[in-house]
Amino acid sequence: MKPVRVPYRRVHTGSFVGDQAQRTAQSLAAQQTPFSFGRLVSVALSGGVPKIVNHGLGMPAACMAVRQNYDARGFPVALAEAAGISFDELSQLALIANETCVLDLWFYPRSSNPVDASKGQSP
Repeated sequence: MKPVRVPYRRVHTGSFVGDQAQRTAQSLAAQQTPFSFGRLVSVALSGGVPKIVNHGLGMPAACMAVRQNYDARGFPVALAEAAGISFDELSQLALIANETCVLDLWFYPRSSNPVDASKGQSP
């Protein structure tokens, strides 16, 4: 298999964690992993209020927290996809958190289909 060169643009954020995430993504891009085609987005969420976040990847995406906020008890904020909200799946994701927080999220192409609850697996 012939190697493919992946275009990658690095933005210096001034944040060690954000810059390290980009360096890691650049390293992974050379290995052609799904996480390498992502985007780092800072998001402010209000507790219990769904928010549509623009990721701009042009394909269905998932995300993971790169920098996490903690609640008053010292536990990480719980983040989930919000149900029952319509959004453009190719450029947005609906999220909800259990506490008010600011998160740095790494959005990457979703490699699997949603799980069909009646079958217990993706189609």
